[in-house]
Amino acid sequence: MKSSTKYRIFLFLCLIMIMTLALLYAVYDVGLPKEKNSERTLHTQTVTQPAYWLKEKEGMVVIYHQDGETVYDGTGIIVKRLPPSLQKRIRQGYKIETYQKLIDFLENYSS
Repeated sequence: MKSSTKYRIFLFLCLIMIMTLALLYAVYDVGLPKEKNSERTLHTQTVTQPAYWLKEKEGMVVIYHQDGETVYDGTGIIVKRLPPSLQKRIRQGYKIETYQKLIDFLENYSS
């Protein structure tokens, strides 16, 4: 093979590699500097946490997802053993705003 043909093949392969790398950077946004505005936007965005509902089911406290219909988990907590005001709230449907508050409730009222 002539050396000019080898040179052309080499240049063609280099061009393909460069185009592939450029495509990867564009698709995955790898190594590109971020705009300062996007950092500011990131800090101002609020992250919504799921809410949970505590309801009574067969005398027990049951945790429901945010929709209030889908069971998230059982607790093993007997409603009658809770303070009367909390019993009333759970029977009506007691909304807990964050996962951490749910954990706090479970730690306080679980045996």
